[in-house]
Amino acid sequence: MHIQTHELGQRFLGLVETHRKLSPGALEDISTGRIFLAAEAHKLGLVDKVGYIADALNQARTLAGLPEDAKVVVYRRTEYPDD
Repeated sequence: MHIQTHELGQRFLGLVETHRKLSPGALEDISTGRIFLAAEAHKLGLVDKVGYIADALNQARTLAGLPEDAKVVVYRRTEYPDD
C-alpha cells in the first residue's frame, strides 16, 4: 500500500499536536514541512534537547537506572550500511 506524502504530513502534524503541546503559531510554523536545524527545532518545541549520540545514550542509561558502564548494542542492517 502506497501512502501519499500528504497523508504522512497530516499524520506527523497530528502526532506533534497530540504529544508536543505546541502553540498554534508554532504548529503553523512546522506545518510547512520544511527542515529545521537542531537549535530551531528545539526553540519550536519539536525536540527536548540537542546533543550527540553519546549524550542520548548517557541520558537513556540515567533514565533506566543503569550504571555508567552499561553496554549498548547497536544492530545494523547489512543491506543498508549507511542507514
